[in-house]
Amino acid sequence: MNINLIELKRENLLKILSNNISPISNLFTLTNYLSELLEQNDTYLVEAFFNEFQKKYLLLLAQFEPSGLHPEKAKIILDNAEKFLNISVGTNYYQEINSTIILLRNKWKIVVEALEGYDTNILVSGSIKFPVLEIGNGAEASFGFVEEINIAITKSYTLKNDKFIVVPNLGEIESRLEKQINTSWGIAKNYLKQFANQINSSHEVVIQFEKQYGLYVGESLGIALTIGFIQELIKYYDLRQSVIIKANIASTGGIENDKKVKSVSHSVIVKKINTVFFSNVQKFIIPQEDYNFAQAELSKLKTDFPKRKLQIIGIETISDLLNRRDIIDIKKQNIFLWGSKKAIKNKLALILIFIITIFSGYFLLKNIDNNPVSVEFENNDRSPYLTAYVKNKYGNIIWIKSPEASGVLYRKYPSLSNKLYNIIY
Repeated sequence: MNINLIELKRENLLKILSNNISPISNLFTLTNYLSELLEQNDTYLVEAFFNEFQKKYLLLLAQFEPSGLHPEKAKIILDNAEKFLNISVGTNYYQEINSTIILLRNKWKIVVEALEGYDTNILVSGSIKFPVLEIGNGAEASFGFVEEINIAITKSYTLKNDKFIVVPNLGEIESRLEKQINTSWGIAKNYLKQFANQINSSHEVVIQFEKQYGLYVGESLGIALTIGFIQELIKYYDLRQSVIIKANIASTGGIENDKKVKSVSHSVIVKKINTVFFSNVQKFIIPQEDYNFAQAELSKLKTDFPKRKLQIIGIETISDLLNRRDIIDIKKQNIFLWGSKKAIKNKLALILIFIITIFSGYFLLKNIDNNPVSVEFENNDRSPYLTAYVKNKYGNIIWIKSPEASGVLYRKYPSLSNKLYNIIY
């Protein structure tokens, strides 16, 4: 390839990277550019024209997720990364690239095995995943990913109402997402009332997108959000009930206040079926209204991958999902298991009780121990005799031995203010 042509491609790449915010799109663009350089079989050429892009390339490669992409597309990225690795032997970043490629190959293999019909259900439970679509400049720039959310609930002592924090965001939650959060939260709290005696009026709820592909908008995560809220509220209030989501399940669809699941539209469900198909998801929960469109697209995809096991489940309300024991297992925990978990959670209180019990026992034993261990003698100005004070091992006086004309007097004595002289046997 002519050096001038390479320079033109380099300048064009700089413009694309400066204007495009899509990580996956930028990774494909960098991969195509790297592929053309590698085809020249000139290590020095690659170093000269790729060095300035290397840091960004490695970062995007580390963030890359094969799940959601056709395996052939993902393979292009992996193959070129391995070629780049071969000419990076001895460099400072060789180990970094090698570790990234090994991890990505394993993730890619999971997708391939799912397409070949193998059971990739390593875990028996998990959280409901959901497909997300990247907003790009046209159909070619649109990519799909499989995402999950982590939810953390804490008690708010300063707020009067519930507060929601979304990670990542730029300080303000997108309006449709905010509305869905409030709707799903309300449904979850109402559901909890059948198990909890009292629910606090204010909580601080952190909703974190695990992959953090970008800024999230829309309401199609409503199903996953509602189930996630129910799960975390049950944990927060330490209820005996448990809500266990079976592994490798995904969903899409917003939820209305009346618990109805909203359609995501024909065009969107087709894209999301494609995203979920090229992953290890085994059951995809969608709005009943979109079921026929999704099933038709699934049939097309299975012409190339007939062994792929993916079940599409249409639901009209969130209650339909909560009643499906093949998806969500809702039951009371064993009373002894539940009690032991509560004990573990309150282990600090148990430790404190244990310490108090030990100290209480110690002081009680001090007062009831009548075994003599030492004796102390004291001069008495009114008597020619010495008075003996017999003590136990804790230093408490248990007898006073005072020889008098009338004989020897034995009695308990609680305390002394006179100076004592200690003799230990």
